[in-house]
Amino acid sequence: MSMKVREIHEEEVPVIRVDRTFSLPPAALWDWLTQSDLTSQWIGPWQYVDQNEIEIIWNWEKGSPAEPARILEVNEGCGYTLQLKGMPEPWLILVSISEPRAGSSQLTMIQPMESEEQYKLIQAGWEYYADCLKAAVEGQPYPDFSTYWNTSDPEIQ
Repeated sequence: MSMKVREIHEEEVPVIRVDRTFSLPPAALWDWLTQSDLTSQWIGPWQYVDQNEIEIIWNWEKGSPAEPARILEVNEGCGYTLQLKGMPEPWLILVSISEPRAGSSQLTMIQPMESEEQYKLIQAGWEYYADCLKAAVEGQPYPDFSTYWNTSDPEIQ
């Protein structure tokens, strides 16, 4: 499948944006973002339901059912756009890879937000999973999600 990744103009809508830099080439990071045996090490395994539909089993949300997602766009080796369908309102997620310098990769994940009500909680989740990816790639210990989520913050409860 070869489609152009959709642009999300951050000045037009509120977004969650998560960036991480890796000391590996973009092609290697692409594998960590698209191969189920590698995604299972940081965010969770997934499988195709049909050509553009997948199901993801989130690692942190243990015991939750597989979440359906639709692959909207793919730019091979550079990024993709998913629609996560397991929420009351589907989430649009843009994942892109760039090469800031030879031999390194920049991961950017963007999620447009319809409202800012759950912003802190959703941001915490994406920051956590991005750090899990970094830990998996670097062979480091995984982070503890509780360090991302301040349960005493009334805006998160």
